[in-house]
Amino acid sequence: MEIWKDIKDYEGLYQISNLGRVKSLARIVIHSNGKSVQYKEKILSNNSCSGYYRVIGLTKDKISKLLYIHRLVYQSFVGELINGMQVDHRDNNKINNIPKNLQQISNRRNSSKDQFRHSRSSKYIGVCWHKTHGKWYSSIKINKKCLYLGLFDNEIDAAMAYQDKLKTIN
Repeated sequence: MEIWKDIKDYEGLYQISNLGRVKSLARIVIHSNGKSVQYKEKILSNNSCSGYYRVIGLTKDKISKLLYIHRLVYQSFVGELINGMQVDHRDNNKINNIPKNLQQISNRRNSSKDQFRHSRSSKYIGVCWHKTHGKWYSSIKINKKCLYLGLFDNEIDAAMAYQDKLKTIN
């Protein structure tokens, strides 16, 4: 069953559903020339940006914004976003925007998750399998720069190198 809720900061103007659809609510708008225009309720189209769906232009007080659907669904159906946190798709399907598929994670964890998606996965953040060398590779991202920590014979040593470096920057 599709459930609709007001979009935060756009109450009475737009709503989002638990299926990730956005609608503009019926309303009368008075333009600067004094003419009033009646708008009917309608489902808005969305477009894709880097694989994520975003709604085309939510407008309030003559300012339009492009907002990501997964963030709107999370805020409306799961909870508030903590400053600096990101909304992640548990199943890695960027267009599966149902609430139970969305989770809030840190930028560091989200970046690590993306890195492991393209290689042999490790249960440790900052560690992946280096196919060419046949060893575990460890790296850490600091200030948007990737720092190589080394190649290791086992996964735990690679994870320890990551943790040791992490302690020096906190």
